[in-house]
Amino acid sequence: MLELPQALQGMSAYRQFILYELLPDVNRPGKTHKYPMNPHTHMRANAHDTNIWVDVKTAMLVSQVTGYGVGFAFAESDPYFFVDVDDALLPDGNWDSTANWLCNVFSGCAVEVSQSGSGLHIIGSGQVSEQRRKKCKDYNFDIYTSMRFCALTGNNAYGDVNYNAQGPLEFICETYLKQEEFLYDLSWQDKPS
Repeated sequence: MLELPQALQGMSAYRQFILYELLPDVNRPGKTHKYPMNPHTHMRANAHDTNIWVDVKTAMLVSQVTGYGVGFAFAESDPYFFVDVDDALLPDGNWDSTANWLCNVFSGCAVEVSQSGSGLHIIGSGQVSEQRRKKCKDYNFDIYTSMRFCALTGNNAYGDVNYNAQGPLEFICETYLKQEEFLYDLSWQDKPS
């Protein structure tokens, strides 16, 4: 990726770009691991260490020279959410029902094909409480608003990261990612129950 596609341009207002090295995952054959890299020392780093965050121009330049991928570190300081849809490409080349459903729910948001080619990233504007589950195992997607980075690809990108999807985001989080509640009353009692 030599520059951000139009769909992702809104993110360039934030100095939260990181670089990562893509290597085979030794524990999962056929899968890869993305290691965040310090653009100054070229050593592995923590993606959420703000000292390794750079502006988009610096990220693109370092990427061209080193071959590192470009990512974006989501934080409370930005207005974005990130939906990560994994393993959604069907053998016939179409997207599965979950991917299609989420693209419809978040219509207007930016969508790109993930680095693996078998998943989608949906990025839009909206915030929700972090006091919820991040993963929806039943439908194979995750939603993050902070403490996560996305390996940007720009592949087949469309939509707009600045599209406000607050309503759909709240609906999805309330319906599919609600924090589990205690099933038992743990309050003190003066006799056996």
